[in-house]
Amino acid sequence: MVLSFLNAFAVVTCAGLLVGSNLTSPTISSALWRRVDQVCLAELSSDKLRSFNFGIGVDDQRKYPKIEEVKLFPHRTLLLAFAFWAVGTSLARAGSATDIVGLYYTGLNSGGGLQSGGARDANWDVTYARVGGTTFSGSSTYTSAAGGYVLSSFANTGGAANYIDAAYVANTSSAQWITAPGAMTTGSGGTVNVGGDFLPGNGTTGTNSALYVYQLAFNIVGTGSGVAKNQISISLTIAADDAYSIYVTPNAVTLNGSGALQTGGTSASATGFSAWSNTTAVILQNFGGGGANNTTFNIGTNYLTIVVNNTNSQTGTNSSTALNASGLLVYQVGALATIDGKVIPEAGTLLPLFGAVGLYGLIGWRRERRREHSLTRA
Repeated sequence: MVLSFLNAFAVVTCAGLLVGSNLTSPTISSALWRRVDQVCLAELSSDKLRSFNFGIGVDDQRKYPKIEEVKLFPHRTLLLAFAFWAVGTSLARAGSATDIVGLYYTGLNSGGGLQSGGARDANWDVTYARVGGTTFSGSSTYTSAAGGYVLSSFANTGGAANYIDAAYVANTSSAQWITAPGAMTTGSGGTVNVGGDFLPGNGTTGTNSALYVYQLAFNIVGTGSGVAKNQISISLTIAADDAYSIYVTPNAVTLNGSGALQTGGTSASATGFSAWSNTTAVILQNFGGGGANNTTFNIGTNYLTIVVNNTNSQTGTNSSTALNASGLLVYQVGALATIDGKVIPEAGTLLPLFGAVGLYGLIGWRRERRREHSLTRA
């Protein structure tokens, strides 16, 4: 009884794969379907066991004359059926992206418009900082989960104040410079957290060096889980004072007590130096050669982290404790985001791939049979 059931299951699965090869599948390539045809036909034409009438349609008999009567076959075909089932479930689990949401420029309010100078950015947080040899996190002098501060300009303060350095790339109609909490209005002090951009930081090493971790959580929508297997590309342009490093990770990047960045083993996707006037786009993508494949994306939440080093254009250890300008401008994020070469969001939906691939073919065959019958009646 068990043997008959297993053989029957194998017949249904392999036949389903065979007929399903005539349908359009967004996930399994035509070359794989052709191989399914070849292997399944070889098995289905076996004369080793008694016949099992599967009721193949007229059109299918013309295309596959050997399967007018489908045969029951030994356990090696059952193994084949399970192998294709495993392929199907593996592809479903691998992670197939369909959209990217939650990418924002810097300097916006919760409604997506430009935020006022001195107010909080609604999307980008400053989660960690390393200042004066001390690591800051949470709600502190230099960090906040409530967002960075938008630099004040004449445009966003109604002409009242402007603290944007003349050498900076100008704000755009959809993005503005932001800075970390604790920023002052002058190099010697002034007022804190009103849109100024003067922060600690001199050199690249030593207790007078400083870095600020800006972070944005975004979501890759899709099926399955884990690493996304689609070809994903995100173009962004950033300007930063002074240097920056970009990371994309499935977990939030942190900074330990010694000031070491904890990225879960993820390397920087891109870096830049003396970048306050930068206008060159960076491409984050998970495909290509020659260093183009610089990012791993995951289905679900991803963290776009930009670490800004405020070096005052100095390298090594510097003795100065003076404040100097520092900030971040992110624009064009999402404007040129693609999945498999198509600009997102993509209209329409992708057909799901069933774990039991044989059922997919069987369902398609039954729909085709209904269509044939309706045409015959017409």
